[in-house]
Amino acid sequence: MKKLVASFVLLLATSTSAWASAAITCQSSGGATVHLQAFISSELLVTNVEIIANGTHWSTHNVDAEQIVIMQSFSDGESIKIDLSDPNIENTIAKIRLFGADEGANVALAGTLQIPEVGVYALICEGP
Repeated sequence: MKKLVASFVLLLATSTSAWASAAITCQSSGGATVHLQAFISSELLVTNVEIIANGTHWSTHNVDAEQIVIMQSFSDGESIKIDLSDPNIENTIAKIRLFGADEGANVALAGTLQIPEVGVYALICEGP
């Protein structure tokens, strides 16, 4: 299995810029949804995150939602890890852990969404 980020780059190779934009949408059978927007080059840079779970809407960019900020996000080539907090960076709001595999042009991505005092959700993802 080649690195997950490399798969994203190959899928987005039609982009003429050094950075390609990617959108990933994840859903759980428990009703949670995660939308990620990222730029991909040799690294993954998550720019926007939107989460809907248990009747609450959190977002890094939508002013009509509960505001969150990205505390940290990184990829080790086979997984993507994102931690989100309140705007004051006092409390962890959510942790997203995604793991993937690729075979040629086919990419599979799944993981977990953990929201303290709300729940844990298994995620199946689509995109980029």
